Amino acid sequence: SFYGRLFPSRSLHFVHSSYSVHWLSQIGHRTDTSFRSTLLKEMMRFIERYELRKSPANLILSLPPAKTAALLWWWLSRSLVEMADEGLVEAADIDSFNLPLYPPYKHEVRDVVEEEGSFTINRLETFEVNWDPFCHEDDENCLFDKLKSGRNVADCVRSATEPILRSHFGERLMMDDLFERYARLVGEHLSVEKTKHFNIAVSMTRK
Repeated sequence: SFYGRLFPSRSLHFVHSSYSVHWLSQIGHRTDTSFRSTLLKEMMRFIERYELRKSPANLILSLPPAKTAALLWWWLSRSLVEMADEGLVEAADIDSFNLPLYPPYKHEVRDVVEEEGSFTINRLETFEVNWDPFCHEDDENCLFDKLKSGRNVADCVRSATEPILRSHFGERLMMDDLFERYARLVGEHLSVEKTKHFNIAVSMTRK
């Protein structure tokens, strides 16, 4: 697990983690059960590793839940398949590619905290955000330029996935081409449906 290399032990009094604990340091079998098991173990390590419970500690996590994360990755897979159809990437490389993440359900987050037993949950909530981070709730015209909105989403996804994609596909994968396709597909989707995704936020205090 990479959690043992992030921070010194016994040094944290306040922790805020945004969009990080759903990433997995290992990939097991390609099943939801395997990914879920790995996530639960690593979240447990995240809580236990730094022995936060030995000092007055507060922990705030925000992460994307399972309910809405899949569609973002579906458009990425469609972009890769387009490139494979044109001979730009190998279909076998797509078949063998897995993103090392597991967006949990709300009850799974609660289960991990309660099973570990060192923290009391103050609040566990979900909230909505637009796919396009620059599209504000009260701006009805923000999707007029669908390509711009698609690129805004693509830039966010690229910042998180490019090193992983590069490691698996190598230099042959043209990142600019991939995310131009992704931006186009997402922009077309957003021009029809102003899509939101949910986030899980949990605030905890050491018992």
